[in-house]
Amino acid sequence: MDDFALYSDVYGTLLVDADTRLPIEPWAGRDTEHLAAGAPRC
Repeated sequence: MDDFALYSDVYGTLLVDADTRLPIEPWAGRDTEHLAAGAPRC
């Protein structure tokens, strides 16, 4: 998981497969509620 800034106040989060290092899904924002609700459980 990586969060990044597109612009000065626009953020995103990118889920990345740890084995292949390929992106799985981009999400708008970086708030914890969104991540807790949608993050896959291992």
